[in-house]
Amino acid sequence: MEVSKDFIYFFEEFLPGNAMTVRRDSIPTPITPPDIIPLRSLARWFVHLESLSIPAFGSLHPSPTGHAQVAPWVQYFPSQITPPYFGGPFRTAKEMYLSLLDTMIQQTLDGLRYPPGREIEGYLSILETRTLVAGCTELDEKVGYIKHGDDKGDHYMVDSKKALIGIIAWEW
Repeated sequence: MEVSKDFIYFFEEFLPGNAMTVRRDSIPTPITPPDIIPLRSLARWFVHLESLSIPAFGSLHPSPTGHAQVAPWVQYFPSQITPPYFGGPFRTAKEMYLSLLDTMIQQTLDGLRYPPGREIEGYLSILETRTLVAGCTELDEKVGYIKHGDDKGDHYMVDSKKALIGIIAWEW
């Protein structure tokens, strides 16, 4: 099989377990015994996260010592089409978003972001967004939150008893 030179794929490491199945019909029905193990595991994980101090914005990655460290902001679609592909880590959310918007502006100017005839509209919309982000003082705060870029539940890795053993693709 031949792979396109435009194909970009990043894989950091194998994480054991299986993706947790999220029962859409469980909302708002009562919690059942099979739901208890993953919910308790997830609750313990979030309580543990509250004790961490994370000094930057980006993606969490294990350090060589096994502790979490903030690495470049890995996104579903890389923001760069050439290495290093991902920016960061960043000191503030504003710095992170401005970096992404600056990349989008440069891609527009290079003719890589929009089809012919849509470049000016795209450029102006990104420029307006950049102006709004640059003026937002709340984004200067060095406090953020942990989230998943595509939070639908299958990023929770569970063992055979449905206990949480890992979470993939977190961003800070």
